[in-house]
Amino acid sequence: MKIDRKQVYDKCGGRCAYCGKKLAFKDMQVDHIYAKRDFDYHRRKLGLDYTRDDIKNLYPSCKVCNNWKKTFTPEKFKKEIEAQIIRLRLRSASFRLVERFGLVQSNNIKIEFWFETLGLRELKRKEV
Repeated sequence: MKIDRKQVYDKCGGRCAYCGKKLAFKDMQVDHIYAKRDFDYHRRKLGLDYTRDDIKNLYPSCKVCNNWKKTFTPEKFKKEIEAQIIRLRLRSASFRLVERFGLVQSNNIKIEFWFETLGLRELKRKEV
């Protein structure tokens, strides 16, 4: 199935489905909610009733989010983002210093992806 990039772009109003950044059409990357290499596993496990390249499995993404998300599901991607503060504190003396002086701070907010603010959701199971 050929992916309709315009349909993917419009799905989130021309914004990255994850961070909400406004995207130029030419800069949009098509993200597979359930990654290509893991799709068959998720289809069997979750009872997905669509194909890997179906619009239901596609979101528009900026380059940064798409590169970070890799093959993670959206929930695992959230956990990966949340883990960055801990990793920075453990591995970066520079981060600890600027945090000590109040130049950066962790506010422990719950991450909400742009697609969630639009009322979209990843489709996990066959509709009954």
